[in-house]
Amino acid sequence: MQPLTGKYLGACFTGLSDRNATVRKYFASAIGHLIGSAKEQSIVRLFTKLQELYFEQQSSRAVPLTIQAINKRHQEVLKDYSSNVLPLMFFAMHEEVNEDNKGTIELWQELWHDINTGDAGLRMNLDVILQILESKLNDPSWLLKAQAGNAINTLATKLNTNLDDAVRLKLIDLILANVSGRTFKGKEKLLHALASLCKNLKKATSHYVQIIDAVMKECRKEDPVYRTHALKALGNILDELKEDRFEEVYNMVWHILDKQDLSDGDKDDKDVVSSDEKNKQMLIFINLKETVCETLGKAWPEHSIETQKRYQVMFVEKCVQCLKLNTRQVQMCLLQALGRFLERLHLFKKQDGDTGVEENREKKAKVDSEGGEILENICKTVLSAIVDVAGIPHTGLKKEALNIMLILINKLKAKEPTQTTTTNGTELAMVRQTFEQIATLLQKDAAPEVKCRLKDIEDKLK
Repeated sequence: MQPLTGKYLGACFTGLSDRNATVRKYFASAIGHLIGSAKEQSIVRLFTKLQELYFEQQSSRAVPLTIQAINKRHQEVLKDYSSNVLPLMFFAMHEEVNEDNKGTIELWQELWHDINTGDAGLRMNLDVILQILESKLNDPSWLLKAQAGNAINTLATKLNTNLDDAVRLKLIDLILANVSGRTFKGKEKLLHALASLCKNLKKATSHYVQIIDAVMKECRKEDPVYRTHALKALGNILDELKEDRFEEVYNMVWHILDKQDLSDGDKDDKDVVSSDEKNKQMLIFINLKETVCETLGKAWPEHSIETQKRYQVMFVEKCVQCLKLNTRQVQMCLLQALGRFLERLHLFKKQDGDTGVEENREKKAKVDSEGGEILENICKTVLSAIVDVAGIPHTGLKKEALNIMLILINKLKAKEPTQTTTTNGTELAMVRQTFEQIATLLQKDAAPEVKCRLKDIEDKLK
């Protein structure tokens, strides 16, 4: 039979493009039977044609059904020819899901997990996978670009530190070449892939500035949904790369927190908008605000003291001011941003001892005194917000407020006392007084996470 198998496979492959779904399924099953007696040349040719068919008709289930039939009857063929099959499967399962293709993509994912064990399939077939990714990133189809972005995101996440530096940089270059220009559906996938690739990116590379500049540019696009994705990616990138671009980020987005809707304010909105559309627009805007808060928190520079000095008071005051004007979801994100701010605040860092001359000691005392006053004011502002939040009937907000109080206590206790402060007694006393003020109210909340935080704070303040 082997001499004829190649011709039979060719005939069955033609049947995979039949208009009738049942006919396509029977031909796929027939290929699964025949391939066990096929020559190597015929098998390689079949897998090549299957890949070509997939990119011609992505919505068709014929290709995954054929691979499923082969896996059912001749699994050893897929193992022997994994480099011809697994890269296509990996790419195919990252297609954007919708109602029409949901079942097909689930089939691709099922096949991948059935045939591939762990991340071995990724590592062993990385070169072929990269060829597909490069080809589709440079493809004029926006859908294929977005699909490639999805696949790169998974690749970077799965391989993590095992991803070779040269491969990481090559993928970054490919994305940077495609991320500029007009916005298209699914473009945000490229930004999230870029953020994933920035994890474990070595400082010695010259890509830091290029990456941040490219994403900052995307954050200025008008589409609120796309802008939300771009800001989320920017926050993750700045958090990972530890680069100080806080001033640019703050000036770009702070005004969004003051707005009440997506309208520009300059335009007369004469169009009649349905209530459903209004609700949809409001949800989009709330999501944008949440992301702005998250991004500002992640952008707060831990190692840039000058930037912190310029913005520390302004940032905390802005967060507390906006707490009173926004929805519960945005309030949660504001509190989380405040927590990141306090974790990285340089005023909590231990001061180095000064063994210099008298003049230097006087200058240091003056700086310590100024820093102490600023820190006291920051603590007052944050604690006033905690008191306000304690009165809101929302467990999530209470939990975040208590998290902030716990951060304050830990940071104040760890801070080395200077000559101008008495063991940070003023700030700790303020925290203790605030806790006593709100403890009774918070103890009424039966949520385990709130009770747990209350117990932690009580133990810390003993």
